[in-house]
Amino acid sequence: MYRLLYLIVPASACFATTALGVTSVVGDPDGFGISPTSDLVAANGDPADSDGDGIIEAGEYLPDWNQNGNTAINSADSFDFRSAAELNATDGAQWTDRAVEGGGAADGAEFIFQFEVPEEIANDHGTTHFINFVFGDYDVNPTSIDIDGITVNLTLQGSGEDGLVQAAYAEVPWSEMADGEVVIRVHAPNEPYLTFDYALLDLFRLVDVDGDGIPGSLDNCPTVPNLDQLDSDGDGVGDVCDLCPDDLDSTQIDTDGDGLGDVCDPCPLDGTSDATGPDGDGDGYCLPADCDDSDAEVSPAAEPGCDPQVDRNCDGIDDLSQNDCGDDDDSAAGDDDDSANEATDEPPGQGPGAGAGNPGGWGEGCNCGSTDEENGRQASWALLAPLLGLSRRRRRG
Repeated sequence: MYRLLYLIVPASACFATTALGVTSVVGDPDGFGISPTSDLVAANGDPADSDGDGIIEAGEYLPDWNQNGNTAINSADSFDFRSAAELNATDGAQWTDRAVEGGGAADGAEFIFQFEVPEEIANDHGTTHFINFVFGDYDVNPTSIDIDGITVNLTLQGSGEDGLVQAAYAEVPWSEMADGEVVIRVHAPNEPYLTFDYALLDLFRLVDVDGDGIPGSLDNCPTVPNLDQLDSDGDGVGDVCDLCPDDLDSTQIDTDGDGLGDVCDPCPLDGTSDATGPDGDGDGYCLPADCDDSDAEVSPAAEPGCDPQVDRNCDGIDDLSQNDCGDDDDSAAGDDDDSANEATDEPPGQGPGAGAGNPGGWGEGCNCGSTDEENGRQASWALLAPLLGLSRRRRRG
């Protein structure tokens, strides 16, 4: 036994904006309420749901329930999967999600659209709209409807193949919309078997870019297939394409282009999003405050180091110019680039070896920078010492 498993939009719903024109639907795009579809076949023996996406849509087929080779009146192929709302509807939704049998049984079916008329300043004010139908096995040609009593032909987007589901459309003049109501009456005096999925009054002809069976104007992810239309945060954007699926975010702005919306991005200006991004260093700071988001030792909270041309604390100043790196003057500040030896650093003139031949006290035990630097200073002193002695001898003479 098949039953309606989901209802994508209310049985009768109206959406209207001054930017995108009138969008009003009677019924719901749920594939006639038929679910599951995986084992169903058409009258021609092909799968009824040819793309296997779980919904019977335009271009596919009504099921041949008893597999007797046809889908028609008196073939035991009738069904009724209307929801409670559809059963009790008076706007035309009561005609959807069921098969209507008998010559002329669906003749005169009415679909009533009521909507907010776009403001005069809106681009779509005064614009011709379209009535779109999705129905099954409607193979009478020409097919016509009344729009507020004016008879027009529907353009079918299909053929007369047995059980084929197809879309059809007709233009709705603005003059018939100016009062905020359009009544569509179907002419089907000779049609013995007919079923409607939904009717849609829209600014455009029926378009389903992502092929999920939901027309783009009703689809909360029009370019990403999402039959369930799940929208956890209720912001009108489906979870599968929502940049912040758990946070209300109707703007969907992603300034840094990392796939997270600004509303839920801990680092909206940092494409790596620190720890949450693929390349973030996880130091708790984001670009641009963190001047190197690939190095956890570089952040506004870091202590300046002694590496040349490095700004470890992101204050815009080279670290080497801020510290007494190397401690060439044997200052009490110690050797900042070798903190393990700071305890052995001696105050000026008090290091081991201080004396007449070593006035600075930078001899053994003094933390004076690199070994190369110490060797260089000792070599310089060795060269100067004889000269100093020579000067003294000349003065004595």
